This record gives sequence, structure tokens and C-alpha cells, in this order.
Amino acid sequence: DDVYCVWRGAFDEETNICSYGMDLFQRSGDAWKRSFEEHQEYAYSQQQLEGFLKSAGFTHIRVYADRSFAAPAEGEQRIYFSARKGKRK
Repeated sequence: DDVYCVWRGAFDEETNICSYGMDLFQRSGDAWKRSFEEHQEYAYSQQQLEGFLKSAGFTHIRVYADRSFAAPAEGEQRIYFSARKGKRK
């Protein structure tokens, strides 16, 4: 009840950068205090990320769906990776 957030975002398909800003309002007595955050995230394909991991020496690369141990489906919003680097003791 004492915090309000306005979120706006845009994705640039040429640069694969998602930019988003948040205006945060927090009640302070009878007034509202405003603060602002701006973020940028880079979007990479699954193949690019797997290539980065292999180039860095990772093996046993596994890919999972968002919050699941299932394989990611087409159009998945987020995917998770597990990988191993170095010798196992």
C-alpha cells in the first residue's frame, strides 16, 4: 500500500538489448518519494550461450526450462544452464 511501481520496457531486435525503466514511489508520511532505476539486459540464443560455455572450457552442459528440469519449449521466457568445469575430485 505504501509503494507503487511504474515499469516500462522496450526490446531492440538489432542489438538484442532489452531496456527497461522503473519509477518507484514510496509513501513518506503524507508525501510520496520518487526514485528511478534503468536497466539493460542482453538477449542471447541458447546456441550462443552453449558456445560461450564450451569456449570457456565447460563440459556436461545441460539446459532446462524455466523453473523446471524439463527441456525448454519453443518460446520459453527464460532457460537455465548447468555445466561442469575442471576435473571432478
